Amino acid sequence: MNRLASLVVLGLVLAGPAAAQKVYGPGGTTIYPIDGAVFEVVGPPSDKTMWCGAAKYARQAKVGWKTPIVVVRAPEASALEDGRRQGTRFTVAPQAAGVTPTGEGRSLSPGTWQTVSIANRNCVRLDNPSDR
Repeated sequence: MNRLASLVVLGLVLAGPAAAQKVYGPGGTTIYPIDGAVFEVVGPPSDKTMWCGAAKYARQAKVGWKTPIVVVRAPEASALEDGRRQGTRFTVAPQAAGVTPTGEGRSLSPGTWQTVSIANRNCVRLDNPSDR
């Protein structure tokens, strides 16, 4: 992504939910904006749940479906809650967040990425398990 595109994405993130407080996401997740480039998804320890929460945040920030969501920090006890739930930090502006995308995948290792479309796949089933 070139510098101009990164600035546009960052501007969209800033204009989106980053200006708000927490957002409730699928599967019992809570999503917190950290700064203009990074947000944290807190919830059950499941890669699917974390990616779905990240996809919801990205959709609310109005980034495109093909935009990569990149893991900034692997799951660890969230400092934003009581510390009992895991939090994973993500970004849609990797240069601004200081992270280098390393490869597409489901893992929650720093640098791993998925497009908004792939991260959003089957998320409706987290809240509606009978909706197949």
